[in-house]
Parts: sequence; structure tokens; C-alpha cells
Amino acid sequence: MNVIYINESSASAIKTSAIERFPEECCGFLWGQGNHILVTKEVKNIAGNSEEAFRVSHLDYQAAEEFADRNGLSLLGVYHSHPNSPAIPSDQDIKHAIPYFINLILSVTMFESKEIRCWHMDRKQVLENKLKIKEYGNNLNSNPAKTICG
Repeated sequence: MNVIYINESSASAIKTSAIERFPEECCGFLWGQGNHILVTKEVKNIAGNSEEAFRVSHLDYQAAEEFADRNGLSLLGVYHSHPNSPAIPSDQDIKHAIPYFINLILSVTMFESKEIRCWHMDRKQVLENKLKIKEYGNNLNSNPAKTICG
């Protein structure tokens, strides 16, 4: 099991996003270096059935790659919420997963984020990573850049 680190303010931003979007799934990108998630940004969920799925636009994905390049970061993965469901990958999550991406899944109810779990997955295997929340430097979330994705 690998360990993935996320800073406290990024984890808090993701939890807030999940609660605000309930009962729809929220989604966004994760940037950082190595196994450290330093920056998160919510993007619009364009899935037709956003209460049961998430999908990001090609333009948002392209903007996410460009943001990484401009800021000396790597696009590490995505996050999304599971309203009233556990933070375990669904069949759809596994089917559409990008190999090598970190996938954070949040279990959320109307009033609270229950848990965040971290996964690497592709069509052949699903591996859970240990997620550690801590505070450390290089936190671009404290100044949400409008240049990230629109």
C-alpha cells in the first residue's frame, strides 16, 4: 500500500465542494509532486446523470495539464464524491479510470463528508492507498487561481 499525502486546506476544499454539490457528484483535479497532493480545483461535472456519475470536459482536462506545466507541478489525478454511498470505486469509476492517476473518492451526505479514500485503478486492478492529511508548504489553494480551469 502506497502512502499519498494531501495538505489540510486541500482536503478541506474537497470536502466543502462535496457538501455544496450534494446530491450531485462533485469532481476536480489534483496537482502536486510525487505522492504529495498540493493543489486541488473543482471543475464542472458534465455527466448527464450527475447524481450517479462524474465526467470532466476535454477543455478542463487540457487546462489542468497546462496549469501543471505553468506551475512546475504534475497532474496527479482526480477527485469526486459519492453522495449517500461509500468511498469505494463503482464499476463506472473502474471502467473509466485513467491508469496511474490518483483517485480520491469522498463519501458524502447532505450535511457532512463521511470519509475520503484514495485509490489507483485500471480495468484490471483496484488498489487502495493510505491517505495522510497534513499541512506543508507550497499551498496554492490558499489563493485559488482563476487561471486553473476557467
